[in-house]
Amino acid sequence: MLDLSKNDLHGPIPSLSTAHSFISHNKFTGEIPLVICNMSSPIILDLSHNSLNGVIPECLGNFSNVLRVLDLGMNNFHGNIPVTIAKQNKLKHFPISSLEVLNLSHNNLSGVIPDCLWNFSNALMVLNLGMNNFHGKIPTIFVEETN
Repeated sequence: MLDLSKNDLHGPIPSLSTAHSFISHNKFTGEIPLVICNMSSPIILDLSHNSLNGVIPECLGNFSNVLRVLDLGMNNFHGNIPVTIAKQNKLKHFPISSLEVLNLSHNNLSGVIPDCLWNFSNALMVLNLGMNNFHGKIPTIFVEETN
């Protein structure tokens, strides 16, 4: 486990190699480095509350069977949620099948929320996409039917 949270650390995100990485509440800047794609078996990846920017790397789908918490909230990411994450995997549900928490809130993400997010596994307990620039319809899975 690596816990560097709630400090005054700055600069780029360091190379991470632990299963539980808490890097939140700092002043890290720049994009998520692609070296993060080489992590082995991350279970918790918390990069929230920093000043990270750029797009969310598609390689995060490589952790489909192990990642339980992915918190990228309160940063400055932009662009779309990578749909190719779902297409690169052969899983039936959201590519991160054991995911329990997905927080992408308070960024500058845009576009339509990908349909693959609505096919997530039953493990997902928290999905926070608030405070972004998404558009389109709310998926019917979240709309109560009235007769």
